[in-house]
Amino acid sequence: MRALVAGTAAAVIAALVPAAQGPALGAETAPEIAGVTYGAEQVEVRGVAAPGETVAVTASSAATDAGGATAEGTASVGADGTFRAVLPRVTDAGTDLRYAQFVAAAGGVASPAHFVDDVTAPARADFPPTPVRSKKGLQVQLTDDAEDLGVQSAAINVSLGQIMWTRPGTAAETVEYVSGGRTFWFSRSALESLDRQIRGSSEAGSSVDLIILVYRSGDSRSAASVLTDPGAGTSGGTVMGFNTKTPEGVAYLTAAMELLADRYTREDRRYGRADGFIMGNEVDAQWEWSHSGDKPLDAFLDGYARALRIGWLATTKFSASARTYVSMTHSWTRPSGANPDEAAPTRYYAGRDLLDGLAALSGRTGDFPWHVAYHPYPQDLFDPTVWDDPDATDSPDAPVVTFRNLNVLTDYLQRPALTYDGAARRVILSEQGCNTRGSDEEAERLQAACYAYAYYRSRFLPGIDSFILHRHVDHGGEGGLNLGLWARDTTSANPAAPLRPKLVYDVFRDIDTARSLEATAFAKDVIGIDDWSEVIPGFDPAALAERPVTRTVGSGAGVRPVNESDLTGADFAGWTLGHNVSAATVTETGWQLTSGGGTFDQQWRGIGRTWDQPFALRGRRWLTAALAGFADEEVVARLRVTTATGQVVQSDARLPSDGSVRTVAADLGSLLAHGRIAKVQVWVRGTGSRTRATTVRVVRVGLTPYASPSTAANLLASGEIEAKADLSAVLRLHLDGLDARGQDSALLRSCGGWEVPTTRIDLRSLHVGRSRTLEVPVDVSTTGSGAVCLDVGDDTVAVPVAAPRLTLEGFESGASGWAPGDHVSAVSRVGTLANGPGRPYAGAWALEAVGTAAAPGALRTVTRTFTEPLDLSAARALDLQLNAYGGATGATGYRAVARLTAADGTTREVDVAFSPDRWNTVSVPLADWSGSTAITGLTVGMRAVGSTLPAWAPRFQVDELAVSLGR
Repeated sequence: MRALVAGTAAAVIAALVPAAQGPALGAETAPEIAGVTYGAEQVEVRGVAAPGETVAVTASSAATDAGGATAEGTASVGADGTFRAVLPRVTDAGTDLRYAQFVAAAGGVASPAHFVDDVTAPARADFPPTPVRSKKGLQVQLTDDAEDLGVQSAAINVSLGQIMWTRPGTAAETVEYVSGGRTFWFSRSALESLDRQIRGSSEAGSSVDLIILVYRSGDSRSAASVLTDPGAGTSGGTVMGFNTKTPEGVAYLTAAMELLADRYTREDRRYGRADGFIMGNEVDAQWEWSHSGDKPLDAFLDGYARALRIGWLATTKFSASARTYVSMTHSWTRPSGANPDEAAPTRYYAGRDLLDGLAALSGRTGDFPWHVAYHPYPQDLFDPTVWDDPDATDSPDAPVVTFRNLNVLTDYLQRPALTYDGAARRVILSEQGCNTRGSDEEAERLQAACYAYAYYRSRFLPGIDSFILHRHVDHGGEGGLNLGLWARDTTSANPAAPLRPKLVYDVFRDIDTARSLEATAFAKDVIGIDDWSEVIPGFDPAALAERPVTRTVGSGAGVRPVNESDLTGADFAGWTLGHNVSAATVTETGWQLTSGGGTFDQQWRGIGRTWDQPFALRGRRWLTAALAGFADEEVVARLRVTTATGQVVQSDARLPSDGSVRTVAADLGSLLAHGRIAKVQVWVRGTGSRTRATTVRVVRVGLTPYASPSTAANLLASGEIEAKADLSAVLRLHLDGLDARGQDSALLRSCGGWEVPTTRIDLRSLHVGRSRTLEVPVDVSTTGSGAVCLDVGDDTVAVPVAAPRLTLEGFESGASGWAPGDHVSAVSRVGTLANGPGRPYAGAWALEAVGTAAAPGALRTVTRTFTEPLDLSAARALDLQLNAYGGATGATGYRAVARLTAADGTTREVDVAFSPDRWNTVSVPLADWSGSTAITGLTVGMRAVGSTLPAWAPRFQVDELAVSLGR
């Protein structure tokens, strides 16, 4: 509860009209509301007016177009000039005045609107915020992976238009919710999907912040149109501004926020727990991220502050510790926007002006504890060298606030005009990341160094509560940015299908543990420093180990336990569903766990149990689980134990693809000296980025003093092919040890895919946690399944290996050899593009062609002559990336042409459709073309189709010429 100036009449008067300076109260004095307290039984409105007057107090909707009164009251003004009016907490019609705006009128003059600014009515729950060990956070996509990474704070998007409807569906489809005496309707399936995200993160121990968003929707039932600011019109924007203009918009927003707070702040955590609520996204860039139409800052804030206040009032109705945040870009005194040099004061606002305006407005209308969710991306989102940001100066007048000068924000929030109850408003960094500007190891090193710098800068800056990284997996829809911990699978239709962890993954995992300095040592050379204290004020190495390092122990696969103690029983009482399980059934043969079609094969899914009274092993050194994986794919089983002190110990074991029940075991002997077991989890995952419905089965979980040695191949194997400049290739085979007792040898051989020499591999040194990589020549000219095989004992492990690619030209070292062709006046190497996606496909440079004014259907071309003919006879295709401006009026499509010319005079050409303002892969097949042995030239071009313009002068770009090997 906030302490207000409500103790004495003198205090109220002093707060509004200082006796020594202000005029004496008289009949001409307009009423002023000093504060509104929302109590358990009634609402109290206090203020000042002319003595002897009767003040009429009116409560109405919080909307800017409030409409009629919902409650009224009167009060007499005392001789000291103060009044106190009391209204019911809830009206007879069921309207809760918690969200109302109040106006006091006397003598024909009305006060400005005032809102509830003090709540004494108890919240449903008063538990503390979720405790966290460090500031490390993530916008979580893969909740299972987030638990593996030790994520302490998670941010999850909530699309109100997706979860909320304007009319009900069937009873099975609909969740009904009563707010303000009205019934509202929500999508059951959308809420259950959100439940899985929130519960998965909160059960893993993360504090969860929900990002409350409205997108346009084509679903006729969606409430998006009611929730969207009417000023946004029918087009434009990515995220919409909230509708607080109409009472209906306020009612829908209030109901949505009440449902979310009610559902996600329950004492029993049935649906998961949320601690913070971020209202909207980057509202200072409202034209794009909080689209509300052309509005000056004051007009925008008048509407947005109402939504922010509704968020605070609704969430604290259910949880006293809930926090509400305003979301902001890194722009500080220079507004963001597509062109920073072009003034757009009704669309983009300076962040500092927004903070000042919001603080002043909430102060006038009833201050409340809103906080700041900031996004200190590097100055150039594509350039991860944030430590060199030129405009991020250490000044309150800096154009931008990035990680380099983050203290400018925290210092500014300590100014009295910005504080709340004398304390600075809290800051979370809810969305920011570091781009991987290329596909090579150096690009990944730069991204990882950026994250290390950014994390340490946040860690040692007081006033920052969390640093929530964006993104978990690279996303194909972010304009060429690759911000993820994981690289994405570009062959998948899903734009964020996880392919493999990048270098930053390990840095993120270890940065808040005792391995922190080891994990970030490489970054000092990248940044150009000898010690972190040179760029991180207050850096203290001793303060980094905030979270225990996860310990990996050995496992057994296909083992036989002896004298096993059962932890599950016939009905799995006490066990709960874990990550990525959409349905489960307990049968006589175990617990059948089904994952829905949105779960990637390589995501963990499983069960878990927590014991209120942790137990000791007492000589039972092996944790066992009998389970069956996918019937068509090798899987990995993980046994994971958390001790009462928070130490995590885990082991992995490989299961074959026959779908049979196997017993795996984790050697927990080293745990005997580490206390008692508080939690056990059993997980299973496959490989790859397919999304499909899958089922795994857990038969039992137990403890045993002895488990026989592995009878199955218990190691992880992966492979990749590196293509050489002469199109020869080598296979790099990576082996990871899993087995507690070790295995002797493996035989590498061909098995219908890539041709490799048969090779015996010694496994005796491949202990748990150890890896081996060996290189063998590989023939990629053959057809097949793209796999090699490992024979381990009587078991065979098929190792999938994708077809390799070799980049021939990326324009990083120049554009020599390229010349203008038809209807092109010039070619040059460029680092930025004036149109989408704005950046080269890979690396820092691309080739750009400037078209001459000609008919849109005329082919514009650039050419490349190879002084030394290319022998690409071993390649399957030549691939290149093409991008072009759109904008040919009336065009029905665009076509790309790529033509190879050979020394023998033959050509191979493709003519394909492409989409402008994005990179497109254009592939020229090479198989069965005699000319592929000596290619002397390449022509690349584009044209528009269907446009009636008399002349058109576009530009187009070419990047990353590469060959795909394997026939």
